[in-house]
Amino acid sequence: MGAAPCAPIYIDIRQFEHFLPEGWLKAKWKRLYDGAMEDIEEQERWKFEGHHLIPTASNYNYIYHLNPPPSKLGLTNNPILELIDAGAANDLPLYPLVHPSRKVDIIIGFDSSSQIIKHEYFEQEQLLFTSRKGITKVARDVENKYCEIYDYIPTGSSDGYTTPAAHPCTFCYLPYLPNDKVDKNFVPSTAKFASFANFTYTPEQIDLMASLAKQNWLEVEEKVKGVIIDAWKKKRDARLG
Repeated sequence: MGAAPCAPIYIDIRQFEHFLPEGWLKAKWKRLYDGAMEDIEEQERWKFEGHHLIPTASNYNYIYHLNPPPSKLGLTNNPILELIDAGAANDLPLYPLVHPSRKVDIIIGFDSSSQIIKHEYFEQEQLLFTSRKGITKVARDVENKYCEIYDYIPTGSSDGYTTPAAHPCTFCYLPYLPNDKVDKNFVPSTAKFASFANFTYTPEQIDLMASLAKQNWLEVEEKVKGVIIDAWKKKRDARLG
């Protein structure tokens, strides 16, 4: 499987924008890029932004021509699978989890990406995701920054390129944020040793990251349990009529 650097150009461009300093340079870049994209047709823009600067991993498709001919368009009609991980989408594999065949009731997503420097990055990714999959996102409980709870309600529509969501579910969003109870100076999204380009860690750094994750979970454990119990009760009541 390919890593996040194998993502389409569109993702690379947005990552570049995230790390530009606020001001005239960022505004100028956005005007230039958006203006260039407006000059081409939507289909050409999709082609351009869908290119991969770093090739994705090519894997033999074990379900190629799974069914007898005539072969249908889709996953079973391509001999090669080109895959990347969820690093390009806040480390959250939401797209496959809301596929109609999954029928997922609750998604507990831990966001350890560098994009959680600002909450607006999460909102941007959510807007893109929900518009593509035909989902209305309704905030249920967003008071605790360590766990925001949203209800995903399918609309039946999509962007025309992906299968629309069909099963309503609840999303518990747990960003990997700093916590003064662990170390007020440790900000995982900006710490150099915690960057995606680092592959070696000291025992102390590992303990620090694990301690932060544990403490953040303790802050919201009861809230998440409440969501799970609520979903279980709804399924029980539906089963009992």
